[in-house]
Amino acid sequence: MNQILKNQFRKIIDITDDEFDYISGHFTYQKLKKHQFLVQDGQNVDYDYFVLSGCVKSYYSDENGKIHILLFGVQDWWITDYEAYYYQKKQS
Repeated sequence: MNQILKNQFRKIIDITDDEFDYISGHFTYQKLKKHQFLVQDGQNVDYDYFVLSGCVKSYYSDENGKIHILLFGVQDWWITDYEAYYYQKKQS
């Protein structure tokens, strides 16, 4: 896990191993099962998630029940409900 995240940071900034060790201490590993939700309707969105492996989709259902996919997050990508995250709103 740490090497993928470290490489992500090193794409953007120069970072020592000690600095990365400090930063990585602020991350929590979470493994999801297939079809498990990362964020659910009505939940506060407090985190931006980093995908280590697999694929996560961000979508919403309209009033007719039709699903609209907003984006896919694959390995080495960040994903969340960005509107709810930035404006500290509940996921809708």
